[in-house]
Amino acid sequence: MPDNQRWIWIGLIYGCALFAFAAVDSGFGHGTYLPFGIYGAPISIVPFVGMLAPPFWWGMFGYLIASRQRGGAATMLAIHTIAVAVVLWLGTPMECGTERWTYFSKS
Repeated sequence: MPDNQRWIWIGLIYGCALFAFAAVDSGFGHGTYLPFGIYGAPISIVPFVGMLAPPFWWGMFGYLIASRQRGGAATMLAIHTIAVAVVLWLGTPMECGTERWTYFSKS
């Protein structure tokens, strides 16, 4: 497997693992959706699509690393970090306000 494809697959697998952890944290509907918001930020702002974002987001990050676009990868991480701060502050469309911390403490 070429080196550039390996990084894409590593990013995709990492995103799938994060998705699985978020699904467990959400209790399959009875827990908190905060990990979905964090792992897939900034795409997690879109209500349903954001839940499926982590594999694609991190796969794209792997693509940027593989194609030696370090500036693009750094920009992507900066956008992700800012979006995580916004998600922690305002919540997600699936769970807004103080609800996210109530469910987070229960799970």
